[in-house]
Amino acid sequence: MSQGEKKYIQTTLSESFTRTDEKKRKHCEEDVDQLGTESSSMERSRDSNGGAKALKPGPSANDERKGFPGSRGGASRDKPLNSNIEESDNGRTKSSTHSSSSSAFDDKRRDLDDYHGDSSKNYDDDHFEDEHGSKTDPDLDDDGDNAGIMTMQPTSKPAKTYWKGEPIKDLRYAPDCFKDEAPIEWRASHETKVMFEIPQSEPPTPYPREYFEQSHLDKSNFVFMPCSPASEIPCPQTPGKIVRRWKVIESSLHQDLPGSFELQDAILSYNFHYRKKWDFENFHSYFKKCSPNERTDFFNTVLPKMQRLALQLPSLCTQPLPMLKRNQNRKLVISQQQAACLLANAFFCTFPGRNFRQRGVIPDINFSSLFNGPSCSRKIEKLKCIFHYFKRITEKMPTGVLSFNRRTLDNTLWLKDSVDFTKMHVSCDGTIEDDGRGMLQADFANKYVGGGVLGRGCVQEEIRFMICPEMILSRLFTEVLEDRDILIMKGCERFSNYAGYSDSFKWNGNHVDTTERDCLGRLWTEVVAMDAVRVKRTDNQFAEHMVNRELHKAFCAFVDPEHNDNLPAVCTGNWGCGAFGGDKHLKALIQMIAASHAKREMCYFTFGDNSLCDEIAKINYVLCSEGLSTVDVLNKIREFRHQELLGNKKSLFKFIVTEFGLGWKDV
Repeated sequence: MSQGEKKYIQTTLSESFTRTDEKKRKHCEEDVDQLGTESSSMERSRDSNGGAKALKPGPSANDERKGFPGSRGGASRDKPLNSNIEESDNGRTKSSTHSSSSSAFDDKRRDLDDYHGDSSKNYDDDHFEDEHGSKTDPDLDDDGDNAGIMTMQPTSKPAKTYWKGEPIKDLRYAPDCFKDEAPIEWRASHETKVMFEIPQSEPPTPYPREYFEQSHLDKSNFVFMPCSPASEIPCPQTPGKIVRRWKVIESSLHQDLPGSFELQDAILSYNFHYRKKWDFENFHSYFKKCSPNERTDFFNTVLPKMQRLALQLPSLCTQPLPMLKRNQNRKLVISQQQAACLLANAFFCTFPGRNFRQRGVIPDINFSSLFNGPSCSRKIEKLKCIFHYFKRITEKMPTGVLSFNRRTLDNTLWLKDSVDFTKMHVSCDGTIEDDGRGMLQADFANKYVGGGVLGRGCVQEEIRFMICPEMILSRLFTEVLEDRDILIMKGCERFSNYAGYSDSFKWNGNHVDTTERDCLGRLWTEVVAMDAVRVKRTDNQFAEHMVNRELHKAFCAFVDPEHNDNLPAVCTGNWGCGAFGGDKHLKALIQMIAASHAKREMCYFTFGDNSLCDEIAKINYVLCSEGLSTVDVLNKIREFRHQELLGNKKSLFKFIVTEFGLGWKDV
């Protein structure tokens, strides 16, 4: 590179960036120095199958020492590769790829020129709310319902578990508890939308066979698809010209994308009004830290397959998906292949107007929040989960089925019925996803399903969505949950293991899901998203309206209108007791009451809290041995509220036991 070229870039940098952009300016100046000393180049081409293939010459020893990424910006230029990151076992080549120095200089000049581009206009409904507004939203970026309650890694268990109550093996499980029932089949109706042909094949055939969309589609009732004829954006090359969004997406994703910066350019080509907002810092950081084999495998093998998968959207998802709207009973059924295609489009940020929470009712689905912002270990580990999912499904596409069932509770008279408490297993060891197999598994959800899964959130719900990425898709079509709404996700496959929690969360390798499938092709994995109320004042949660709200939510989550008897147990824990401020005794009793009315047994994990395990087992023993009903306990909860206002300092459990003439220590 000539001194004139270097001076041009440095002069442009000094004029373009403010003091607040000092970090970015320094990074770009280091890029210039790297380009000036680069001594080798690499050409890349597509093979006959459309995959990317690295051609010689290979990287120099100096390139390997500096961690050159195989493209501009794909790995660290000023630091060696992180030696703590193990090389991928599936690395296909040992060499990383390079761009020529002249091409890299042209790219850098173009990036600097683009920095001055106009981003004042927003299209495709992206103007509802600034995407960065959600970063400080406590509903999306806090540590969720269970913050601070883990004392051990969730996936690690002691040799001898600590439990009370019924043995876990004696609880009811699916599919055994349904073995005497007649097989069911899909029936499309006003409440059930099936996205493939019935009877289904393997893999299911999309319905209809070709993409069809009604004119003047109501975007409030249907997902606005990237391939919709109505989705248009200004042409990036011709100011003032409007083009179909899908044409730009096809053009961008048909290109060879040898590195993270090229992928960034492709995504911004149809999201160009975010060029000044999206820095892809976390995304680039991931590839700076990963091993050369892992990086090469992703850009040479996995990413090209993901591109082809995303571009199959008009042939795999041949009609707009219906929205699962508030206060309505609706079910959406899709194949795992269709889910993979939709998630690939979310990865490439193709969905119009879905980079932030829309109108306060629809969560974001594009992965831009996961790519952008300062790098942190949580988001890096999440990317590992996502990349592993795409590696798995592009090697062998799953052929099963997923169902997403939004249910709302109309009947509120159930609370007046008096029923006995069902049996219960309580343990301080174990997790819902590992030990609740065959049970209805609770997702301690945010009202925006998935919570901070695409941001910094990393507790029970976000972790579950990351190890089962098909659950992330629920954010595409599920409106905010209201007080009597829940979402049941059935058939979502688990692809990853993990260790840790919150800041200690780590992707921990591949997981082979051996769960049986039902006659419709769904795994017998049923997860219910149930959001708790956020408690601002501790005493307020015992008020009758607050207790009733949580009771209705839990009952709606646990009841099954299609099967009244012999239901599998519900597997749950400290719902709403972390950052949401819920009282553990109250939330345990609420779930026990709801499960008893829904005719389900309960498996309750206290996540390392031995004393809570003892207390819940003790109160359950008292309620069952004394023959107390759910109405009796509800009356005592109401009395506890009045006693608390008068200065009562007892815990809820102790208050109930003593009110029935027993001593807490004598139980």
